Parts: sequence; structure tokens; C-alpha cells
Amino acid sequence: MSEDCFQLGIDIGGTFTDLSLLSHDGSASHAHKVASTPSSPSKAVARGISELMASIGRPADAITYFVHGQTIALNAVLERRGARGALIVSQGNRDILEIARLRKPDIFNLKAALPDAIVARQDVFEIPARGDDEDFSVADDAIEATISSLPAEIESVAICLLGSYRGPAVEKKIADRLREVRPELYISCSSDLWPEIREYERASVASLNAYVQPIMSRYVDDLSIDTQRVGLDTALQITQSNGGILSASSAKVKPVNTMLSGPASGVVGAAYVAALSGICDAVTLDIGGTSADFSIIRDREPVYSTDAAVGDFPIVMPTVDVFAVGAGGGSIAWFDPFGILKLGPQSAGADPGPACYDRGGTETTVTDAYLVAGYIDPDKFAAGNLPLKRENALAAVGRIASRLDCSVEAASEAILRLATATMTSAILPMMTKRGLDPRDFTLISFGGAGPTHACLLAEEVGIKQILVPRSPGTMCALGATIADYQYNFIRSLRRPLA
Repeated sequence: MSEDCFQLGIDIGGTFTDLSLLSHDGSASHAHKVASTPSSPSKAVARGISELMASIGRPADAITYFVHGQTIALNAVLERRGARGALIVSQGNRDILEIARLRKPDIFNLKAALPDAIVARQDVFEIPARGDDEDFSVADDAIEATISSLPAEIESVAICLLGSYRGPAVEKKIADRLREVRPELYISCSSDLWPEIREYERASVASLNAYVQPIMSRYVDDLSIDTQRVGLDTALQITQSNGGILSASSAKVKPVNTMLSGPASGVVGAAYVAALSGICDAVTLDIGGTSADFSIIRDREPVYSTDAAVGDFPIVMPTVDVFAVGAGGGSIAWFDPFGILKLGPQSAGADPGPACYDRGGTETTVTDAYLVAGYIDPDKFAAGNLPLKRENALAAVGRIASRLDCSVEAASEAILRLATATMTSAILPMMTKRGLDPRDFTLISFGGAGPTHACLLAEEVGIKQILVPRSPGTMCALGATIADYQYNFIRSLRRPLA
């Protein structure tokens, strides 16, 4: 391929949408950022492509490879704005999501309530489908009765039957009949997604997939329309939680595989930069507008996990091991009922954003504290495309200062110390449980605020070396461009030991 052809990586964050453009021969690279449009994320993508290609004087059809990292599915779960779905389970198993693993969310809180299940109990339906290896079936009349019981308002259905990890036939039979009777429904079978023993985990994965599938499908369709409108004519690929990529059509069917798509792309990009820099072991720090994400790189490769969770729900498929805390640039500082200063997880997002953005936001954020403390230049923020209003930041941080009875400068330092403590409480347990010493690792900082906070965090945890990539604000987008196809498969075998 010639140097006139490009590969494009895009990552949508809560505040900014990042673009990374590489020529196929590696001779040129370009980075660009635009404000995200939470109400219609594909609009920011299309605008970013138009602006980026115009800046280098090339048409959009010069892009021949397009990979996209996103948090559409993740945010839908965290914000509980997914589709209303139903869950079909074996008879006697209706409360599987409610019972879960009987773990208290907060062992020190006697009044702690269990999180709401991803599927309401009223939308869980039992079907008499049980048996052993030789006789595992369901009667046709039972299927018809269950389908007729499904509410008209649901958009999707998850199916998780006892023993179906051994084979998909029964779940497939129900799904096929559902498609005949209710063709408008999105259907997720646990045996297709992750056929591993342990019914609760399979039910969780299937329910999550059904919860986000309508949203993800509509988003991919909208993105295809918007990118074609600006002249992009190449197949869309989506990054996965395991650091690989898959086709957009596959992402529409199995969106649960893309839950940690954006953060995983950043770790893949950081591992690539680490290898180029001769670094074997590193801790990644990705601070965006909403969260600070951490991961570990060992021997220049990301560390993987099979016990990840999205919100309160387990995801047992292999994922890049990423841990997030609510300490992003847009995270809001607030006081609890006891007058104690807290940070996040609420974020000012892209609209209205921090007070210093001068877009109508009034909440005090970490970015406002950076500006008051002198960590960022108000005239050069976002390459000068988004000048900041220092007086707005002073007013916002001033409200914190009045509650703390201190100067505005002291209040800004208090907010930043709190952000550092929040990050430290995440990074140290993540390393110590693996027997790792932070002093033996390099901190690779990226994201819009990662390099800004890197020295504060490194000093706190004892890390001696920091690496800041050339374009830290678009590292997740870069990771998307260099990610490879990667699929995980599993098959459960039940055999006599003797």
C-alpha cells in the first residue's frame, strides 16, 4: 500500500473524541481531538474525520483501515440506560440474577442494599428445560407458552438454561422460534456467548449482552451512515475488551465483548510504546474526563483477567485487566453529609464540562483545580482550540475553599491530593495482590490529564520513572490502529477421570 493510504483509529471518551491517523508505510502520523457529543456519539466521529483529513489535505476515502474503540456499551450499563430485556431460564431458576453469589457490596455497611439486577424479576421467565447429557430438551408447547408471556415492550431476550454450556441445541431451538414469532427482538444465548459451567456468570453475560445490544446496534448503524456521509468508504472494525478487534457486524451481535473496548485499546497502545522504548514492565495511567484507568504491562504485554466486572456484574471472558476510579479531569468535587470532601464518580462530561470551559458548567472539577494550581496553561489547552477561563475556575474552587475555610490555592491542592489518594488506593492493591513492587515499574501516562497528574502519583507510590508518549491524548486511538484480530474460544468437556 502506498503512503497515500491511511489507517485510522478513533476512541470516544466522555469529554473528547480522539483520532489517530497513520500512513500504511509508517512514514507519517497525525492526531486530532474534537469534543464528544454524548447525545449522538457518531456525530463527533464524523466531524473529527472531516477536520483531520482537511488539515492534511487528503480526502476521507484515503482511509482504507478504520478501527474504533468506544465505551457505548460500558456507559449504558454504568448509567443504567440499556434496553428493557427479558431473561428465559430453566424452571426453578428465576432468581438467579437476584441471588447472584450472595456477596455483600459493602461488608462494613449493615444497611447496604444489593444492586438491582440487570433484568427486572418481572421480566424473568421460567421454562421446563432440564435433563442430563442424553435427555436435555424442552417441549414445543412450553416454548410457545413462554414466548406468549413476553411483554410487548421488551426489546431483547437473553436465554440461559441449566446445563446449556454442554451444548447449544435447546437454547438455539428457543431462539429460532423467538425469531419467527418476534423478529424485532434482539436475542442473546448464553451458549453462544460463553459456554462455561456456572449458571450465574453465564446468565450475567447473556443478560448484559441483551441489555446493550439494541443500543450498540443502533450506534454502529448510525456511525456507518455518518462516516459514509463524510466520504469514508471502508469496513468498520471495533476493538474488544481482550485488546483485539472484531468486525462491526460481530460487535452488533456480541456487544458484551466490547464492554472495555476503549480502556483496553489504551493499554495495547501503551504496550506498543513500551516495547519501542525498551521498557519491559510498566503501569499504565489513563486519565480522561470521567475516570482514571490503570493496568499492568509485564514483559511488554498487557496482563489479562477472567474475573472482570462492569459495575456490579461479572464478565468471565478474558479482558485486559483494567481498574478504573472516578478521578478524571471532569470528576466533580463535593461534600458528603458529614462535611468531608469527596471526588467523583459524577463527572461534568463534555457538556457543560468543567466550570473553566465557560459552557455553563458550575461544578468544581479536577480540571478547575489544575488550572488554579497552575498545572495547565489556559491559553494552550487542547492545542489552543479550547481556551480556559481562569476566573470561572477560581469561582468554582472558591466555593470549596469557603467550606474548607482556606485559600483558593489551598483548596485546589486539597482536590488534587484527594485525586492522588483515590488513584493510589487503586494502584497499590492492584500491584501488591500480584506481589509486585511499584518501584520496579515505569509509569506510562496518557489520556488528556494523565501526564498532568503523573508526577503527583509517581511520587506518592514510589515509581521512579515516567514515560509520556508523544501524543498522550490520543493513545487509546493509537492502540486501536495497531490492535490485531483476536478471538477467545471455550468448550466445556465432561469426562470421567478414570
